[in-house]
Amino acid sequence: MATAAQVAAGIRRDRAISPYQLANADIPGLNTDITGDSGGKVEPTAGNINLIGGEGVSVVGDPSSSTLTINIGVDGSVTTVGAETLTLLTLPLDSVAAVYAVDGLVSALESTTGEGAAYTTTGSVRTNGTSAVLIGTPIADEFEDTIFSSADSFYDVSGNNFLIKVIGVAGYTIRWTANIRTLRVV
Repeated sequence: MATAAQVAAGIRRDRAISPYQLANADIPGLNTDITGDSGGKVEPTAGNINLIGGEGVSVVGDPSSSTLTINIGVDGSVTTVGAETLTLLTLPLDSVAAVYAVDGLVSALESTTGEGAAYTTTGSVRTNGTSAVLIGTPIADEFEDTIFSSADSFYDVSGNNFLIKVIGVAGYTIRWTANIRTLRVV
C-alpha cells in the first residue's frame, strides 16, 4: 500500500514511476535509497539502483521515457484467422521436478464487430524436469459474446512446457491476449 507521502506525490503501486517523480517527491530518503521487504537498504552505485524481477515478475526499463514498468505474471498475444488453433502463451518449466498452480486470464476481441470474450482458468501442472503433465481438469469460466460460441481457450502441455491454446471462429479475425500468475514448488 502506498504511504500518505507517496499518494501526495502522485506515486501509486499500480502505475509506472518515473525517476523524476522519485527524485522530486517529498519523501525523505526515497531518492537516495530503497529498502525491500527483506535484505535491508539498497543504496545507489554510481547513481543507479538495479531492479531485478523474480519468479513471475519482470522489470522493464524505458530509457527514452525514464520509466520502469513492473510486470507481474507471464504475458502472451496472438491473432487467429478463422477457426484455427494457436498457442497463445508458452511457459517453459523447470529442469527439476516441480509443481505449478496456474491462474490464467484470456481476453479476445473481434474488432470489426466489436464482440469479445474473456476466460479465466485455474489449474495445475507438474514436471519431472523433462516432461510436463496437467494435474486433474482445469476449472474454467467463459464469458462470450454470440460470435464466440465456437471459440475456446484451454490449458495444454508440450514437452516440458505449459501452454495456453485458443481456437478462433470461422470467418473472423480475433486478437487474443493472456496473462498467467504461477505459484511453484520444487
